Amino acid sequence: MLGVIIFLVVLVMIIPLWFYVDLQIRTSEESKEMEDRLVRTSDVLIKSPGSPENWNATNVLSIGFSSGDRQLNTTKIISFLDMNYQDSKKKLGIEGYEFYLYFNHLNGSLVTFGGKNFSYGMNYTQAAGEIHKIERIVILKDTGAALSVMNLVLWR
Repeated sequence: MLGVIIFLVVLVMIIPLWFYVDLQIRTSEESKEMEDRLVRTSDVLIKSPGSPENWNATNVLSIGFSSGDRQLNTTKIISFLDMNYQDSKKKLGIEGYEFYLYFNHLNGSLVTFGGKNFSYGMNYTQAAGEIHKIERIVILKDTGAALSVMNLVLWR
């Protein structure tokens, strides 16, 4: 009888620990998946011209801003700013996430071009949960800025 009681006590102590460890593993895997998605998405934006190569907001199949490695086409960025948010998430392959994309100068000020702020997406400052951000150094053609920073923020 004492053996059964000890077994049950140990079992009752181990079950919550098991669920805690399982939750930590799943959270870590989700975090890694989000980080991988963030890196892949930023790579596509800065290294691919998109499809078709001269896409606009109405005919885009896949989004890419590149006109050379890390040299970004401002016309494509402006077309992206005109897209519907849900459509842009689908074209970027991040439907299960929310995102915010913005460009700033090396001094931290927001890049503007043709009267438009180069920022797009949901405000992440009030986002609950885990937030991932990547910064990539890029060249924005036609803005007069030699180097800029593309910031992509992703969360659920």
